[in-house]
Amino acid sequence: MTEKRRRNYKYLANAACRATAKYPRVKQLVASLLGLGSKVTRHKIISRKPRSDWVPEATKDLVSGFWKSEAVSQEVPLKKRVKRGRATIPPGLLLHRGNSGATSLKFDEWKTTTQEVAVKSKGQSGRRQTKVVKRLTRVTSVVQNVEEVIAHLKRDMTSYAAHKFRADWQAEQFKVLKSNMPPHSAVLVMDFAMNYTCFLQDEIQSYHWSPPQVTIHPCYTYINSSDKCSPPTHTEAIIMISPDPQHDAAAVAKFLSECSEHLKKSYPGITAMLQFSDCCTSQYRNYRCSTSFADILFSQEDLGLKIQRHYFERSHGKSPADGQGAVVKRAATLAVTRREAQIRSAEEFHQFCQEKLTDVGQGVYPSRQKEYEDAKRSFIYVTSEDIDHNRPDRHVKTVIGTMSIHAIKATGRLPVPHPDT
Repeated sequence: MTEKRRRNYKYLANAACRATAKYPRVKQLVASLLGLGSKVTRHKIISRKPRSDWVPEATKDLVSGFWKSEAVSQEVPLKKRVKRGRATIPPGLLLHRGNSGATSLKFDEWKTTTQEVAVKSKGQSGRRQTKVVKRLTRVTSVVQNVEEVIAHLKRDMTSYAAHKFRADWQAEQFKVLKSNMPPHSAVLVMDFAMNYTCFLQDEIQSYHWSPPQVTIHPCYTYINSSDKCSPPTHTEAIIMISPDPQHDAAAVAKFLSECSEHLKKSYPGITAMLQFSDCCTSQYRNYRCSTSFADILFSQEDLGLKIQRHYFERSHGKSPADGQGAVVKRAATLAVTRREAQIRSAEEFHQFCQEKLTDVGQGVYPSRQKEYEDAKRSFIYVTSEDIDHNRPDRHVKTVIGTMSIHAIKATGRLPVPHPDT
């Protein structure tokens, strides 16, 4: 081996073992051995484009200066004090871009505002009038300093703290109730699902723009048919199906009447029902004529059960009833898409559910079959003629402050006053 080859081999061995060697020298030797010449290839360094979520240094300085200011900064408390709840944490704040160096600050908030909209008057074709409506809009507020922003945020957080407490307390009490239900009772969770819009694979254009809709009202029930307080012995999803498009207190009263009759036939001995729903004022806590409250007053005569109705906190009303509504609508949509069924009305929708969806454990993994052994799913069809929307005997005086009412219980019959008295 010649001296040149020995030297090249040495450099190659050092480079392979990551030994100290001059990198350009190694590249020259490798290029000469491979017959590529002695020219060293150089890489051009190109500056990368910044990421879409990259934060500029000016924004970082703005945020850092805000949290380091005397108005919001404080000493870091001990961990023990934080765990015991003695230390307070300053609230967060999202400022507008461009607030750096400005004499005023901008921030966004949601407010209920009044707006004028054009509506068509009844009985006069082609003539429009204006109507004042309330809508929730995003408003930009301007203040002079950070102290005003924090004071505004603290004022809003007062109501939010009470809202959060009620939501957590209701969720905890609902779990306790399910694990220790009263004897011979039923716990019912209900809510209207979004209407199912009928469609066909081979529909014409006029049918597409005016399809029939189906009203779906799921009621998920926990039943304790034993003689002592215990967890539920049975669970059943009772789903009401109707072509009536109105989601009002009259429809709720009829659906609950049919549900109560079904429960009394399937589980004899039930004497009480505890109802849980969201806080929709037009359905379960009617505020105009308090029809929903009057129905609870007459519950012993109408349903033959002692009724209590509880209202979940606003935006915390999700329950298993919502899942049941999604299950039946999804199954119907897939069946029509796959040309396995034709659903053109509420009656055909009910017939499809009776044939295909009564088995709760259908399609469930074998390892989870035991969870659905005692679960049932029933469907009840209610026609539009069965729902009486004109019930003057249930029109009572408006109850002021219905949104602050979270539970209704009928303790006895009282004279129902006339709306004019």
